[in-house]
Amino acid sequence: MAKEADFDLDSLIKAVVASDENEAKPLTGDDLLACVKENSEAPKDVLLEKAGYVTTKNGKKVTNPSGFYLALIEAQGLSLPNMQKAKPQRTGGVGRTLPYKTKVMKNGSLVVGAGYFRAHGYSVGDTFKIKITDGSIRIDPCEPKDD
Repeated sequence: MAKEADFDLDSLIKAVVASDENEAKPLTGDDLLACVKENSEAPKDVLLEKAGYVTTKNGKKVTNPSGFYLALIEAQGLSLPNMQKAKPQRTGGVGRTLPYKTKVMKNGSLVVGAGYFRAHGYSVGDTFKIKITDGSIRIDPCEPKDD
């Protein structure tokens, strides 16, 4: 026979919410510089934790050294906009952006994905001319024929 758990659900929920509220936000600016100065002899993982650049995922501590170093650089008065995390660009639909690159396969075929054709309004059955000029390969739509 299974034992009933001896706990109060409301207390558990309040404890979880309180722990989330008490979770320290990463230090930035002068606060971060002061923390680094005070803990300059500490190991890197301890410094990251004291500065708030550690989170818990699936019960394990996960450090964020990239975020820490970016915040440290900005706290010193430098700005590196190109160092921010790149956000994936969306095409408006599901999936990732088109890479505009392809490779020739072992059999000599060159695959052009359906996303490229959709992006330009082409559909199944449309025909194309393949032109080779000056070492380039061009794919141009054929003119529609009048029936």
